[in-house]
Amino acid sequence: MILALNLILERYYNRDVVHTFINLTFFILAIVLSNLLIRLFNEAYSNGFGVDVVFKYVILTIPQDLAYLLPITISLSITLCFGKYFSNNEMFVTLAGGITWAQIIKNLLKPILFISFIALCLSMYILPFSNQTTMIFQTSLAAKTMLQAVSDKKIIKIPNGTITGYIGQKDDDFLKDIFLYQIGSPKYTVITAPTGHIASESNSSSIILDNANIYTINPITNETSYGTAVKAEDIMYQQSKDYQRDNFNKFYPGELITNILQSSNSTYKRYALTELVTRFGSFFTVIIAAILALSMCRLRPRQNKYAKLLPSAAVLSIYLSASMFVNTLMLSGTIPIWIGAWICHAIFGSIAIYNLRKQNGSEKIKKLKRK
Repeated sequence: MILALNLILERYYNRDVVHTFINLTFFILAIVLSNLLIRLFNEAYSNGFGVDVVFKYVILTIPQDLAYLLPITISLSITLCFGKYFSNNEMFVTLAGGITWAQIIKNLLKPILFISFIALCLSMYILPFSNQTTMIFQTSLAAKTMLQAVSDKKIIKIPNGTITGYIGQKDDDFLKDIFLYQIGSPKYTVITAPTGHIASESNSSSIILDNANIYTINPITNETSYGTAVKAEDIMYQQSKDYQRDNFNKFYPGELITNILQSSNSTYKRYALTELVTRFGSFFTVIIAAILALSMCRLRPRQNKYAKLLPSAAVLSIYLSASMFVNTLMLSGTIPIWIGAWICHAIFGSIAIYNLRKQNGSEKIKKLKRK
């Protein structure tokens, strides 16, 4: 009888929590994307981009937003649902009917583990693809912005801040009467050319000059020089290739492991290992966020169903903030990665499990007293 009741309650509670989780996730995601859309529409209008560009960029940000939202929404859904159960006395009746708190938590672990695997797949495979595509898309947009800035008889400034240009006439990508002034260290350079054209690649855009005349002057020594070139290239925009933290979030797991095992640069190894550990940590983050919510969601009779919402959200924010802080420390090399990989999950997980065991133990004592 109790087994059949447990199966019925498992379907009931799990379905309610999962439905609440899905609704919360899409609701918060819609708010985040709406705010992003408003900001991007303004930028697109200023730069002359179409609406399709805005929607493409917004779609590319969805995996990253989902990765951040999963632990938050699973925690909120558990707190809200169980707050309702306790407030309506449903949970008190369930516990009085012979179902233990441990059984309820065990049943709820099934959807929690499923959501954790979704978070892991997002971090391992979908986010790298999204980040790679976003990088290419942003580079293309930056190149297009530069191309649109080039127009007839208009002085333009290249984003690197060292080059100022003037184009006498522009016909699509073909240019006439080109004048470029470049501030260097220590030389200043003036380049003129009768004709040229704009060339764009996946990670850069540049002006190709035909029959260029190149003048240089050193303002310190007053030395000057003059030269010509049949073909000359001046890069207007180029994607940075420096190995920073953001480069490694575009790598798939196999590429990260290759960098860890084969790279001779200790900084690259640390960046790659930190990125890999952080991705594995996304699986445990969802689990810890869920059991933290379970350990704090129990209410007293006639207590408001939202009574534990604020404390639960506060503890979750502390846990997520601590995890991000530890990731930063691992990235900088302040703490060893083998410590930072588990310390936050272990501390907050131990607190949550201790509270759950304590609650389950007190429930057993109450049942013995009734007997």
